Amino acid sequence: MRSVWRTVGPERARAIALVCAADTLVAVSFGAIAVGGGLDRWVPVVLSLLVFAGGAQFAAVGTVLAGGSATAAVVTGLLLNARLLPFSFSVSDMIRGGPLRRALGAQIVTDETVALALAERDPARRAAVFWACGVALFVCWNIGVVAGAVAGTWIGDTDALGLDAAFPAVLVAIVLPALNTRRIRASAGIGSLVAVVSTPLLPAGLPVLASLAGLVALVRRPDRAHPDRAPGPSPLRRARRWASLMPILAVLVLAAGTFAFRIAGPALAGRYEFSERAQAWMASAATTLLAALIATSTLIQDGSFAGWARFTGVSLAVVLVLFRAPFPLVVIAAAVTTAALRQLGVA
Repeated sequence: MRSVWRTVGPERARAIALVCAADTLVAVSFGAIAVGGGLDRWVPVVLSLLVFAGGAQFAAVGTVLAGGSATAAVVTGLLLNARLLPFSFSVSDMIRGGPLRRALGAQIVTDETVALALAERDPARRAAVFWACGVALFVCWNIGVVAGAVAGTWIGDTDALGLDAAFPAVLVAIVLPALNTRRIRASAGIGSLVAVVSTPLLPAGLPVLASLAGLVALVRRPDRAHPDRAPGPSPLRRARRWASLMPILAVLVLAAGTFAFRIAGPALAGRYEFSERAQAWMASAATTLLAALIATSTLIQDGSFAGWARFTGVSLAVVLVLFRAPFPLVVIAAAVTTAALRQLGVA
């Protein structure tokens, strides 16, 4: 491992350390939110070990805590992780070797590891950065989740600390940079509107999936020459039911599907490539789902308005992301602002 870090160099090592520090903070928030919301402590821990995909983990747990079913949580998580499929092809040359090496390498295919690795031109350094970032991030993320799960049990009411605003703030930091074209912004906007409007009309968990209707904005291309029931149980009760009856099956299905996306590249490298259009649709579907989760988790709680404190905290997160504030600052500012407003009596 020393030779890997020597190849990485001090500059990239600092970048990896910053990524790990930011993601550890997010991991603590994830563990605390999951346990504070009513899930058993082992659920976020096992989910992190087997799935290891922050956005999908937040989405799956957020769907359940919003009253959705385990099936809706798994579908949402898998749709978000579909972007890992083209990612796995882009780094397949970095994880060649025997079955065990390919399996370990596939498990650490994430947004961060791919982005940092592909920024390197030298093949040896690219592989070193991928492995160094992936292993370090896996360790830090899972330690953070365990710490958060313990803290969530101890704190009890995570809303008092504003951690309910941390969840949409994390998604804001992920989604806003991806809204880089008019058509993707239209897809995310339509999907978010559909999710919010349909919340009183559809069973819990379905409004977020219904946001995929926003993909209609992608159907028509500017270049015409190339066309191409009643509210459910309370969130806490639903979360406990899911935790007691179906969690391990749902976690395993989500983990298996995510790993299939990750291993596809190393397993099929040189034999198949996704078209740019297919990759764009997968990325747009994930962005639309995440945007809908931001809208619903910011505006709605138990079928009604979530309150001005959370809305203000998440709005501040949006402003900070637009001004390119550091990721940890975005999450902390959203949580602290929400908690402070509640202490001042703002609901």
